Amino acid sequence: MMRPIEYLQQLYLAAMAEGDPCARFVTLITVDADGYPVSRMVTVRQFTADEIAISVNMLSPKIRQLTANDKWELAGFWPQSMTQFRLRGSYSLHCGAAEHSLWRNKPHASQIMDLYAERVRQQSTEVASRAIMQQEVAQLTSQLEQLPQLPVAEHIGLLWLQPQMIELWQQSDADRMHDRRLWCLQNGAWSESTLVP
Repeated sequence: MMRPIEYLQQLYLAAMAEGDPCARFVTLITVDADGYPVSRMVTVRQFTADEIAISVNMLSPKIRQLTANDKWELAGFWPQSMTQFRLRGSYSLHCGAAEHSLWRNKPHASQIMDLYAERVRQQSTEVASRAIMQQEVAQLTSQLEQLPQLPVAEHIGLLWLQPQMIELWQQSDADRMHDRRLWCLQNGAWSESTLVP
């Protein structure tokens, strides 16, 4: 019997194959120090039969929030198949040689912005204007182009999310009785519930 995370992975691969523009993007929700949910769009870097990886700056607010209270939720929507999902569970953070090697495959502009966040202004900090940021990025780029190779952004790693709760909603046009299910992992076994849509 297929585990729900494997089923979700198959749906993800199908969305990618169909060219769904939302396939690679999900919303990561964390909880801040005041108890408020904080959401932001992130890019899926890897989706295995057990976990989902997103690239993160280890110094970012989302990682500080996550490590402070261990609460997260991942939500996504694939419009071509009319599928929605929510996930919760455990996580692990990895920032080492393997992650730095993957970082080398990112687009050049993304690498520059990662280095900017590490060397000039941390992610999510305030800047007086976009023009100032553009000027600072241009200055940093000019400095980095003098080097034989871009240095690695040392604080960029992968956040691996291991779902232990999966809620899946799939549209049914025929009768509007959409298929909504909830799976929970307890003691190594998945339980399944059907929910009213």
